[in-house]
Amino acid sequence: MRGSKNNKNLITIATRVSIVLVAISYLFDHPGITFILSNIFMALFAYELSLDQRIKRKYVYLVIFLWISSSIIALIRIYF
Repeated sequence: MRGSKNNKNLITIATRVSIVLVAISYLFDHPGITFILSNIFMALFAYELSLDQRIKRKYVYLVIFLWISSSIIALIRIYF
């Protein structure tokens, strides 16, 4: 295991909280806040996946790729 159990629990809780914050920001329909919060969620989710030894690296890289591509699409939607 790469991380301690306590750190994994904190990351898991932070990831769950960020999911709720992203959902709440969709209710207010502000694309900038939603973009920032969804990026925080994806970063925490990718980090949480990287801590788990059972998950293969290619899936972590897939999540990071989806994070970057969704960020680019969101920026295009916000500014154009």
